[in-house]
Amino acid sequence: MRAATLSDYNAVVAIDRDVYSGLDYLPATYPTLLQKPGSSAYVYEKGERVVGFVVGSGQTLVTSAARIAADCRKGGMYSRFIRQVFQQFRGSRDPDYVAFSTNN
Repeated sequence: MRAATLSDYNAVVAIDRDVYSGLDYLPATYPTLLQKPGSSAYVYEKGERVVGFVVGSGQTLVTSAARIAADCRKGGMYSRFIRQVFQQFRGSRDPDYVAFSTNN
């Protein structure tokens, strides 16, 4: 896991092109999400490939913008990723609110 950057745009958008039946908001909002004051965004890599993304901001860690590549959704990868993000987030600030959502 590492901090997401603007140069990760193509890799993050490519994680799952079928989110919301092809109407994903992330391609249009990715730069804004990363540049928002107080934003914390992370990518999860498997080898050289970005297979996960999550973003939170301010005193809130919200994972509704999370993505995991379809071929990596079994075996607990999302759980490991979120645990790492939460540990990193808690290490840099004390969140007032933590929210998790899934579409499975």
